[in-house]
Amino acid sequence: MEKRAEEPRAFERGFRLLALSDDERTFPSFEQCYEHGVSLGELQRGSWPKFTGVDLAGAARRGNAIFTIAVDPSTKRRVPVDLRHGAWRSNETAAQIAEVNQLYSPVVIMVENNGYQQAIIDWCQANKGVAGISDFWMKLEATTTGRNKMDPRLGLPGLQVEFANKAWIVPRNAYETHPVTCPCSWCVWDREVRNHPLAPSSDLVMAMWFARQGVENYGYAAHGVSIGDLTAR
Repeated sequence: MEKRAEEPRAFERGFRLLALSDDERTFPSFEQCYEHGVSLGELQRGSWPKFTGVDLAGAARRGNAIFTIAVDPSTKRRVPVDLRHGAWRSNETAAQIAEVNQLYSPVVIMVENNGYQQAIIDWCQANKGVAGISDFWMKLEATTTGRNKMDPRLGLPGLQVEFANKAWIVPRNAYETHPVTCPCSWCVWDREVRNHPLAPSSDLVMAMWFARQGVENYGYAAHGVSIGDLTAR
């Protein structure tokens, strides 16, 4: 009864299993972006420009998320290629970012601007001799949430517009056979997006938004292949 009084809608969903209606969801058009014939491996190895967003843990929340997207230069459609999350320490988070940088060489790494970001930068500067660390720390760029989060163009509502216009491609075949409660980053992200704003977590949603801000900030040249070249492989 205390939960019902504090958060009536969360109570209805969590205790009575009443699903969100589309008008309550932040991203009701997300499922329209599902694609079942896209080769994720081809996208990961491809030369499309990539952008990474990092959502960091805070004092009241453990959990970090790293989200990397590739962008088709000819259509500007965005495709997730690497998702990862975990309750990492500063050095572990830095190691994860280093691995992402080595795999994809993103144009920029957008990091939430909080005290933990400085801890990561400090750790990286103190370990510049470590393989991989010196290759990415200068790519870190601070980004903030605040009022931008609900901006109709740059914030989360802007993502919904992009989903509605199918400006994203979700490689559904990468995880569609996983069990309903699968804890992998792809499945957690899918549940976060479909159930936002009432999902238990939103770390990967925020990391996705930060990566998308990198795309908006830096752009790219219009060249390359189309998504049709990556299907049925």
